[in-house]
Amino acid sequence: MTGYTAGFSGLLSTGTGGTQDIATSIPGALHYHHYQWRYILKNIIQLNKAGNLPRPLCLFGHSMGAEAVLEIADELRRINIVVDYAGIIDLTFGPVTKAGNNIKLLQEFHSQFQRVSFDNFQGTHEYYNLDKIMDDNIGHSEAARLDFTQNKIVETITSLTKGKTVLPAELSKMVIEAGEAINPANETSVQTKFNQVFFSAIRPTFGAISPQAVDGTMMIIHAFDTYIAPKGYDDNLLAFVLGNVFNETGKRMVPVRETNAKTHAGAMAALDNWWDSGGAKNAGVKSRYWKDGYYGRGLFQETHLSNYSKGSVLWEKWFVFPLDLVINPDLFLNPIVSALSAFIGSIEGKYTGKKFSDFCTNSERDFVSARSMVNGDINLRLRDVDGDGVVEKMGDEIGQVCEAFFGAISKARGAVYTVPTLTPEPPKPPMIEPISGIEAARDMLDMYVPDLKLQNREMAIAMELMRRYFEPDRPPEIPTIDLQPNPSTEAGFSLPMPKGNNMLAEMFSTTLNLKSKTTLTGIFSALAGLALFVLPEGNMIVDLVRSIYPDVDPGSLLTMGLGLIFGRDAIRKLEK
Repeated sequence: MTGYTAGFSGLLSTGTGGTQDIATSIPGALHYHHYQWRYILKNIIQLNKAGNLPRPLCLFGHSMGAEAVLEIADELRRINIVVDYAGIIDLTFGPVTKAGNNIKLLQEFHSQFQRVSFDNFQGTHEYYNLDKIMDDNIGHSEAARLDFTQNKIVETITSLTKGKTVLPAELSKMVIEAGEAINPANETSVQTKFNQVFFSAIRPTFGAISPQAVDGTMMIIHAFDTYIAPKGYDDNLLAFVLGNVFNETGKRMVPVRETNAKTHAGAMAALDNWWDSGGAKNAGVKSRYWKDGYYGRGLFQETHLSNYSKGSVLWEKWFVFPLDLVINPDLFLNPIVSALSAFIGSIEGKYTGKKFSDFCTNSERDFVSARSMVNGDINLRLRDVDGDGVVEKMGDEIGQVCEAFFGAISKARGAVYTVPTLTPEPPKPPMIEPISGIEAARDMLDMYVPDLKLQNREMAIAMELMRRYFEPDRPPEIPTIDLQPNPSTEAGFSLPMPKGNNMLAEMFSTTLNLKSKTTLTGIFSALAGLALFVLPEGNMIVDLVRSIYPDVDPGSLLTMGLGLIFGRDAIRKLEK
């Protein structure tokens, strides 16, 4: 886009006053309803804050759209942002009818409604009384009045822009670096070898490859290797993008406008002719989706306002600096912008909500189904290639092209990169359990809980040995022991807080009712249960056993608890 140009319609239609035609005639100019003026104001402020506001800043509107222009200019005046041009057609009786001192050139076209007034205005004011002009020169014709207005605004804005495109400084740096990277004069021997192998391998898919397609393909590979691969994405993504660009651009491999028109006006005219001829209807197109200027642009033919808006958000997310693709839609014709937008759009699921990772991973890929995240034409019937009655579908054709690119990339990578030979690690010696599994338990503790205190390590080892005794076929494991930071006991254990008398009462009630032959056995079990709570580590032992065996019966709980205590003491004796 040249500069920043936006037009606004009046109340009742999108093109009243010729504003739609004006926008169509200016490359990169956009057109809005008058009530969308706050959105444009916000974008202008954001771009100016980032130092990326294109110049000249040109606004025009009819009726309430003219009022929108003055409202934007008035808000910008408060923060000292200059409006280079304001075109006002038949201003209505709105709350803002004054032109301030931040407008450099004001053209006023008037035949009805309100005249513009001024508030310390210091710029140039050109006034065109359309009624008088119609009487004197062009006759009484609404079409003639609109033609005069349109031609004058287009002529003025074109003279201000002078065809100069302004890029953000960060993007300019990326563009310069990309141009240097694909310049044959700067090629290293590795790059030369890669290009030779790659293009030789992919030539059967292309047929004859134009110099333009070679440069475009190299630009896409450069964008991937420089900005995308370092973030962890592999050549599956590169091959997918190359294959879909091959389809979307008709093998050109460079950003194009829809219909391959050279200019904005040419694209709009071609699409209108397509509609008028019935071709759009035959293709299933139900509306003039291009009427607001968001027709297909770039390597992936970015279409519709929503994709331009999402593209702006994703660009800033990935590359930090803002790039307003809504205000500057022709930036999709920039090779590096278009390539990177295709990659991040695929990764983020911008187009259909489906992401590249839904179809392709490091270990497998489905290029055919992946096409559905760019366009819903995966099952579009194309042609009977082999004459065998089998009609090829769009997804299959694009999938085959993606596979061809993947093969060529892999072959070229292998030709220039040496894969290091890895020395396998020596096998680890088998685990030895010299003292009834004590060493094995200790090794597991060292591996999983190296910071466990000495006393708690002894308890855990004893628990492991008892687990092996009760369940010898169960795979070894180290339980997680939740030790709260409570005061240590005399034995040095950091124990959880006691749970009170409920646990003690439960132990007595259950042990006294054990299925034992004599009352003496039950009483002994109850006394053993009481011993667990008298010993310093008793609460922890009960909690530990229950955490591993939540359904343990009372008798086993007592046996295992006492076993843990004596097991700890046995370990100490064995280690002395």
